Amino acid sequence: MALIGIIDDIVYRNEENGYTVARLEHDENIITVVGKFIDIQIGSQVKLEGKFEKTKYGVQYAFETYEISVPTSIAGLEKYLGSGLIRGVGPITAKKIVDHFGKDALDVLEYTPQKLAEISGISPKKATEIGFSFREHHDVQNTIIFLQSFNITTNMAMKIYNVYHEHTTDVVKNNPYKLVEDVDGIGFATADKIAQNAGISRDSIFRIRAGLIYNLQTACEKNGNTYLPKGMLFDLASKALELSLDEYQKGFDEAFETMCVDKTVVTTWVDGVEIVMLSKYYYYENIIAQRLAWLACSQKDEKIDVSNEISNFEQRNNIKFHEEQRNAIVGAINNGIYVITGGPGTGKTTIIKCILEILLAQQKKVSLVAPTGRASKRMSDSTGHEAKTIHRLLEVNTIQSDQSFFVHNENNPLDTNVVIVDEVSMVDVALMCSLLKAMPRDCKLLLVGDKDQLPSVGPGNVLADILNSNMVEYCSLTKIFRQEEKSLIITNAHLIRQGCAGLKT
Repeated sequence: MALIGIIDDIVYRNEENGYTVARLEHDENIITVVGKFIDIQIGSQVKLEGKFEKTKYGVQYAFETYEISVPTSIAGLEKYLGSGLIRGVGPITAKKIVDHFGKDALDVLEYTPQKLAEISGISPKKATEIGFSFREHHDVQNTIIFLQSFNITTNMAMKIYNVYHEHTTDVVKNNPYKLVEDVDGIGFATADKIAQNAGISRDSIFRIRAGLIYNLQTACEKNGNTYLPKGMLFDLASKALELSLDEYQKGFDEAFETMCVDKTVVTTWVDGVEIVMLSKYYYYENIIAQRLAWLACSQKDEKIDVSNEISNFEQRNNIKFHEEQRNAIVGAINNGIYVITGGPGTGKTTIIKCILEILLAQQKKVSLVAPTGRASKRMSDSTGHEAKTIHRLLEVNTIQSDQSFFVHNENNPLDTNVVIVDEVSMVDVALMCSLLKAMPRDCKLLLVGDKDQLPSVGPGNVLADILNSNMVEYCSLTKIFRQEEKSLIITNAHLIRQGCAGLKT
């Protein structure tokens, strides 16, 4: 149901995502309304589409879409202009403007703001600034209304506007498929619906390009692959677009060429097959290869004999390590990077405790991490030392509700000598890339996990790729105890192999 009224008060507003709790004056009643406004001011006349809901705060009207219309009364205009809508206009200046121009005040602000200089206290410069601020606000509102005509939610409309700003309307009218590439949360189906309304042909290069990118994104972000063979990508896109390759091969080739030229994708060859990667995943895997090579080559040649320390640990804990387990401990201490892999019950936790004890005795700064909060909690409980999630170790700094970055990176490395990562099979290529970039050049890295466990939800199969690269020392405890079925996820392990081999020479 629609609700029309005037914003009487703004109780709460999150400027980052637009979520607002406001009081609406409707038929002489005051109603609490909640939802997302791109921009809203006291005195604004609005038409809301939503429904009443019972909440712990009482009955509220939750709206999904809205329209804003200008107030028509003198009192409404004065309240509207004096609410902070326009930079440099407060209640006193708003009253002067309305007293001077009456109901024509908004037309003056939009079309002839220089006339504001007729009012005492407003210079020609300030008049221009007021006019610019008003038009800026007006343009935002018009853009949001335009986007909502395509059934785009207010929240998504805000995300689109924050990407394109004053160019939003032109982008959506001329090439709505660009939204698929630039705006998180906009899928091909949404862009395709907008394009159909805009009259863009089904065999447009824009549409074919969007279909190719969408299928590649789906393969990566939903299926865990970091690339697709070019032929497979074309087949998937052809079916999704309902365009036969026999008939539209030229269009597919042209669209694909634009993706290569502007570096949206990178192509390479694996076992004689041309593959296609989104550029960011190509970047992630190359950085991983570089950093692994650095770590593998950073350890000094001399080896430390820790047999006495291992024996002392065994005696104190009344245990006896298997030879392979002892080898794993020695390997972790004496290599820049080392992998310990094994299924449940193979002693990985006890080995970590022994390694940690030796490293701390050597006065090393050790960071214990895991990919999830639950895994880091288990690690803390089992070792008796604080463990963090990888995100917490790197320190996430959020600059907006949908934008964040890690504080620690190649320019601000971690203050640590050793990083021990448990449950590493759950780490995807993006997170592993971020972790490796933040590690000092001479830092040790110990990766612990089950190589036969299902890979991460995100793109990549990092643990398996590292083991297959044949450039990292590792110990597989699984061969002592049991062997499980291997996972089948398409990854780009050859990049790690080739990258590391190239750097080592």
